[in-house]
Amino acid sequence: MARPPVMTQSEVSLPRAAGPPSRLGRTAVIVPARDAASTLEPCLRAIHGCALGGAEVMVVDDRSSDGTPAIAARFPWVRLVPLTKGTSDGAGRNAGALATDRDLLVFVDADVVVEASQVELLLAHVDDGGWDASVACYSEHHDDPGLVSQYKNLWIRLSYLAGPRELDWLWSACCAVRRDSYMRAGGFNELFTTALGGVDFEMGSRMRKAGMRIQFDAAIECRHLKRFSLAGLLRNDYRRARSYCIMAMTFRRRAPIGSGRFANVRVSHFLSGVCAWCALLAAALGLLYPPAWFAALLGGALWLILQTRFTLYFGSRRGFSHALAALPILFLDEAASVAGSVAGLSRFLQGERSPSGPGLPGPDAPSR
Repeated sequence: MARPPVMTQSEVSLPRAAGPPSRLGRTAVIVPARDAASTLEPCLRAIHGCALGGAEVMVVDDRSSDGTPAIAARFPWVRLVPLTKGTSDGAGRNAGALATDRDLLVFVDADVVVEASQVELLLAHVDDGGWDASVACYSEHHDDPGLVSQYKNLWIRLSYLAGPRELDWLWSACCAVRRDSYMRAGGFNELFTTALGGVDFEMGSRMRKAGMRIQFDAAIECRHLKRFSLAGLLRNDYRRARSYCIMAMTFRRRAPIGSGRFANVRVSHFLSGVCAWCALLAAALGLLYPPAWFAALLGGALWLILQTRFTLYFGSRRGFSHALAALPILFLDEAASVAGSVAGLSRFLQGERSPSGPGLPGPDAPSR
């Protein structure tokens, strides 16, 4: 069992200055958690500075069975909010928002590390900058040296850097939101499960329809602690692609499609995955009909051309030998995503639709 951390005097006692509350003094930092024992402690230690500045910090625990509540209880400045019927991180965020009366809300996933200085930059955008919400970006650094984790982290980062600075989705892994805007939008839809994802896009869609503005600031960074295995990566991205396809068809979001993207997923990503499948199928056919190998080589060449930007970016950050080593992972990942999209389209044609609508008040929302 991990040894409990030794608390400093500043962690035990958090004196607050008299007078009007500071920006952090008007903020609640909400960390939804379920079975997050492996990452929660570094997450909370990073945001300790927010508590020192007067922020309310709460961990909303969704029936964890791995000691997550005990870890949160080690920090005297953390308020633990237990759920009994939650099904997603969205339910935890809603419960946290309803459990506070602070003007500004900051959501941080339990496997994300963000320093207080970065939180203050997010808050400045929504408090003084006229935005309803502001989101951060994953740092290019990842604690896990494994190639799969390095690949996924840099892929996500590049997909955001290549996108617009005003978003139509709310990336809730690390973001700040005005509480009045959050309540007006109705909070996160709690029918989305954490595993399938999509809740950020549905929430952002409602915010945009209500005339709210969501900002992405690439200069504000956080660090992702999640470790990926190849099997876990492919399974995760297959499921999410299936969910996102159903959502895109349900909402018929013409603007993102017209601009060549759905959230941070561009049409070129889908085309690249199609090329991957064409190459795979042609190679399989080539075992029986050798001329099909020419089609396999053509599909592979087109796929490589479409990876130029990612290869150059990965190579500039990790070295080109690692970039070349990551290409097979990218190939399989895009093939899995296209397979998930096809499965999602099939489910949509059979009548399945994505949940939509506000999530507040949630069934577990504690009263203030």
